[in-house]
Amino acid sequence: MDLYDEDLSSVINRLKGSSKFVEEVKELESKGLLESSEPNIEEELKKQIIAGRYLMSVKKGETAQEIAYVLDKIEADKIQVPQYIKEAIEWVLKN
Repeated sequence: MDLYDEDLSSVINRLKGSSKFVEEVKELESKGLLESSEPNIEEELKKQIIAGRYLMSVKKGETAQEIAYVLDKIEADKIQVPQYIKEAIEWVLKN
């Protein structure tokens, strides 16, 4: 999270470990697939990489608690939940 103000390349260079996630991000970078002349795209990629790395570093329970907290503190219409997740939640509530 501390790297958010850095550029995309710096974020990628700071990724450590041998997880599949880290390997895939570095491979995409080496192939030039993460390069863009548009700042918005680079910003979005950076957010996704940081979020992905964060989610890999915490346990599922902690992640669920954090998501619940965020959902409780923001307007629900700002969240776009995929249909398959809605259906899964509805199924769990019915059974």
